[in-house]
Amino acid sequence: MLQEVAGQVTARTILARLQGRLVRHQFRLSRQPGRSTVSLGQHEKIVDTIAAGKPAEAAMRDHLRDVISQISQSRTPRTVPATS
Repeated sequence: MLQEVAGQVTARTILARLQGRLVRHQFRLSRQPGRSTVSLGQHEKIVDTIAAGKPAEAAMRDHLRDVISQISQSRTPRTVPATS
């Protein structure tokens, strides 16, 4: 809904392409204890800022920084197959 209201066609197109890739990270994050509460609070701040008619860039950046940090911390190292 925010994408539509913003009217940013390019951003909406890019986000649609990335959505498939994001699903696995969203699932991984959703399994972290307490993550849903943190995320809900961040989303509420974004929506409240927009509803107040103010730019929400700072709130969105804070949320995305936190998500990136959590994804980075939850990443499991990939095992490289041994070559013979």
